[in-house]
Amino acid sequence: MESHLSQSNGFARHLRKVDVHLRVLQRDDVSARYLEWFHDVQVSRYLELAQQPATIQELREYVQSRLDDASTVLFGIFQSSTNTHIGNIKVGPRLDLHQTASVGILIGDRNFWGRGFATTAIALASDWAFSEWSCVKLNAGCQAQNWSSIAAFRRAGYRVEGWQADQVAIRGSADRSDVVLLGRTRDQSLIDERTWRSDFVGIER
Repeated sequence: MESHLSQSNGFARHLRKVDVHLRVLQRDDVSARYLEWFHDVQVSRYLELAQQPATIQELREYVQSRLDDASTVLFGIFQSSTNTHIGNIKVGPRLDLHQTASVGILIGDRNFWGRGFATTAIALASDWAFSEWSCVKLNAGCQAQNWSSIAAFRRAGYRVEGWQADQVAIRGSADRSDVVLLGRTRDQSLIDERTWRSDFVGIER
């Protein structure tokens, strides 16, 4: 796969000004800095890995497991101007029967929060899934407190499709969290902030 993904439709063209590119993550990309993301409470609080990697070797094994899985692609998110690894976005598992796939994102370097990198990465990865995997529909789920991720998906063309009450356990707490379900089809367009904020008028709790 190419380091820079297809930019064949309006989503990627609209977002290409942001200093970001994606490429398939490799074992050699694993570093102490990458591992630190999993030990940063602010970064890892919404992760839903069954067991978070504790060592570089465990993290390399996780990356290799993604490389070995034909139904999933784990992209690294890189700042183009410095080639700095700032996060990951996973596309998959892919369900061939339904032509669907799930999308999940982590911006691990907090210096890049709130700067449009997540929205750009979601749009690029979604464009790739629609073109390379011929997906008809993409799905995502975000804990209800994770407004920044919900907003990033919304700005990348996803729409809120549902709400699951008390769906997941909150890491390090006895409490549980609702999950917001989002989805995007190939023909959905980018939306402005007023539109995505209006989604929550009826379901905000």
